[in-house]
Amino acid sequence: MAITDLSLVKAHLRVDTGTDEDALLAQYLSAAEDAAIQYLNRSVYKAQSEVDAATENGEDRPMLVNSSFTAAVLYMVAEMYAKREDGAGDKPHLTRESIRFLDPYRIGWGV
Repeated sequence: MAITDLSLVKAHLRVDTGTDEDALLAQYLSAAEDAAIQYLNRSVYKAQSEVDAATENGEDRPMLVNSSFTAAVLYMVAEMYAKREDGAGDKPHLTRESIRFLDPYRIGWGV
């Protein structure tokens, strides 16, 4: 289940609501959210009740979705959508803009 609404992605890309590209955009959205979550090293949830449940289950520092996460995802989806002919849509690309939005929430930076 996507954290970010597909309608928001379409508005960001200025894609008509009646387009037949929903499956493609949903795939890009899924990949972008997965890349953002992996970069953050933490789970991201759409509702506070989900964060509370994750905390009760022992999850380390679950995060409620915020505007920075959403902006980062939108940047990545736009990048994949714009460069789909180049094959760039195969892997999500963490743009500089995406990293700037995600860095304050990243945990476990490592060595």
